[in-house]
Amino acid sequence: MTGVQIADAAINSGLIGTPYSKLDCQALVEAVLKKAGLHIINYRGSNHMWRELVYDRQSKEDAVILPGMLAFIVRDDGGEQKRGYHDDMKNATHVAIALGDGTVFESTTGGVQISSIRRFTHVARIIDVDYGNVVPEIGRASCRE
Repeated sequence: MTGVQIADAAINSGLIGTPYSKLDCQALVEAVLKKAGLHIINYRGSNHMWRELVYDRQSKEDAVILPGMLAFIVRDDGGEQKRGYHDDMKNATHVAIALGDGTVFESTTGGVQISSIRRFTHVARIIDVDYGNVVPEIGRASCRE
């Protein structure tokens, strides 16, 4: 499984326009990953994905953003403790799939859509997904904003 295959599965999923009430952000990411052929568990939300599904978590500004990575909005707002997480990983409040061109595939109040990655704070690689031999270059984001 490659990151490009995940991004392609998102774009070709036929889910654009699906209302958020039918497919929230975490459910959308799960649906696309399953469509791409990745065997995953049912996650309890973006916080659970932030802690259990990904590695190489980086600030968006410090990352080379590759197709198929997950993009997160992460805040230090105490929300993680309300959800039972007592660690220093902060609170992931939203998740989307990076398409690698400065955009993400996400479900938000406007439904499933392709949006700018601008408002996201962090990106991470999904465990067991091949992103090629790209070595992150600290301080250089590959997305256009």
